[in-house]
Amino acid sequence: MSQKTKRFEIRFWGNGQAHQGGRNEMEDVMRVIFDAEQAFFAVFDGHGGKEAAVFAKDFLCANIKKQKGFYSDDATLVMNAIKDGFLATHLDMWKQLDSWPRTKEGFPSTSGTTATVVILRGRKLYIAHVGDSGAALGRLNKEEKLEAVTLTTDHKPDVPSEKSRIESLGGKVLLRKRVQRVAWERPVHQGHEGPSRRGTEMEWVPFLAISRALG
Repeated sequence: MSQKTKRFEIRFWGNGQAHQGGRNEMEDVMRVIFDAEQAFFAVFDGHGGKEAAVFAKDFLCANIKKQKGFYSDDATLVMNAIKDGFLATHLDMWKQLDSWPRTKEGFPSTSGTTATVVILRGRKLYIAHVGDSGAALGRLNKEEKLEAVTLTTDHKPDVPSEKSRIESLGGKVLLRKRVQRVAWERPVHQGHEGPSRRGTEMEWVPFLAISRALG
């Protein structure tokens, strides 16, 4: 009597590509880390400057790893740790704001970034993301052809649930060039210094085409 053993095989392809497009500087970066416990893959699509994307590349993985529960066997604790690592990185960026280049209008830096992370540990795959850098899984179907299985849903302001969340927090979603964008509430006068006070004249500017980001 023979017993069949199921094989579990993982193949890695070390390949990446970025395209600067019409922007003044490259704002997209990626990170791949292998250690004894897991493999960490991440892509960051920056906007408003490269600072946030580079910061996330340098610190997001370490921030995730140091969260309580990350090395647990309980998947829920691991997922909570990844989420806390994202939040910690986001808050750390705020501390760097004064050192990042200001906008051409004189406002503080608007640098931000999407973040899509894939962590492989044993036979478990963890996916985390903010923004619209999607993740997909390549899988062989019954015909032995590779098909893509979508693993994430883009965070966009034209998604009804995202728009409702933004508006419930006091934000606005406005249309610019036929694209729904998260509005930026900012002082009307360029080069405004210090906090916005009651008498500060403000304006809403259609700004960000994603509804979640780091930075």
